[in-house]
Amino acid sequence: METITMEKGSFERWMRMIFDRLDRQDKKLDALARRNQPSLPEVQGERVYDVPALAEVFNVTANTIYRWKRLGSIPLRKIGGKLRMLEHEVAEIITSPDKMQKLRDSE
Repeated sequence: METITMEKGSFERWMRMIFDRLDRQDKKLDALARRNQPSLPEVQGERVYDVPALAEVFNVTANTIYRWKRLGSIPLRKIGGKLRMLEHEVAEIITSPDKMQKLRDSE
């Protein structure tokens, strides 16, 4: 293996260029991910979550979401022909340790 020596200033410039390029690539990937990600529908200006989105948010299966609805643990309702939950209701649950624990206990 060969050892390469370089002045500190040159090394720092190269590292800055590399990290700048990585930052640009990261921004491009983020923009691409946002463009390809389906946006959540809105009802009166508030986003609504369908069952697959809720399963992802709560890190459970869709069957668990349906069970929680059947038990009355979450306020799912039909909006646009699909079971959905309003964003403020999701936020209320995930920001309350007691409500989250109650859901986890019913898994």
